[in-house]
Formats: sequence, structure tokens, C-alpha cells
Amino acid sequence: FKKYAEKFGKPDMIIAHSSIWAGCAAEHIFSKYEIPYIIVEHRSRFTGITEDAEKMFRKFYFSMLRKAFFSAEKIVTVSVFQNNKITEIEPSSNKKMLTIPNLVDTEFFKLPDTPRSKELFRIFTAGILERIKGMDVLIRAFAGFLEKFPDASLRIAGRGSLLKELSRLTEDLGIKE
Repeated sequence: FKKYAEKFGKPDMIIAHSSIWAGCAAEHIFSKYEIPYIIVEHRSRFTGITEDAEKMFRKFYFSMLRKAFFSAEKIVTVSVFQNNKITEIEPSSNKKMLTIPNLVDTEFFKLPDTPRSKELFRIFTAGILERIKGMDVLIRAFAGFLEKFPDASLRIAGRGSLLKELSRLTEDLGIKE
């Protein structure tokens, strides 16, 4: 921050994408330089709807997150499901929370009036290969999808601790290719 401020001057506002760790860093800068900040929380661990999401919180996170949420000017979430967990961590957060959903054109997912052509159906996804991303769910769903669309293909790009496990899953389901 010091190098940035020397080169470009102090910013008027900081927008921290994710409270872990950008929001915590913004709170630290705020406490020293009184630069207001907004936290934009994207991470699904804040939904608290799965055991894996809960496991992603370490005990020592909470005191830092509490301070980050408390001092933030505004907290923007991408899902209302994140709001409860954030409020649980810092109760005063609910007064400054705003939910702006990730925009998805739901029309894209509606079935067409006429059947699709018999062309190869290709699916591509990229993301970190960790439990929270649900790539195992995608692979299992794709295996079922192949029953109706045997010529379909799924390509997954990414790295992470589940690479070998996910590769084994594709072998077990007979869809490695």
C-alpha cells in the first residue's frame, strides 16, 4: 500500500474483493490511513449451506473478519445466502449489506421449442479443483447426461488438491475420455 500511495497517491476508497484476505487488508489500511472500503464477497464458503463450506473457516479468521466487516463502509454479497453467515460473524453487518446477484441469463437454460441438432454437445468449465467448487458433482451429473447425449464432451481446466481424486472418479464412472 505504501508503494502504491507513493506512486499514485492515497485512494479515496478501496474495494476489496473477498473479505479473506483483501477485506482484512483493507481494514488494516483503514485503521492506519482512514481510507474507507467496501467488501464485495463472492466466496461460497459464506453460504454456510454445506459442511465443506464451514470447514473452510479457521478459528483465527473470525476476529479478523469481525473487524473487517465492522469497519467496512458497505458489504456487497452476490447471494442472499451469504448474508446470514456474515451477520453471524459480525451482527452489525446487516445494516450495511447489499446483495447484487451475479447476473445469469436464465433464458439460456430453457429448453428450445424444437429439439437441438445432433451436433456434439461440448461443456467447458475452469476453476480450482477443491471441494467447494463441486467439480465432483459436475462429473457425476455429466455421467448421467451422457445417457441422453452419448456424444457430449466435458472439459475441465484447473488445478488443486482434488486433481487425482477427480481423475479417478472419471475412471470409476467410465467417462475418462
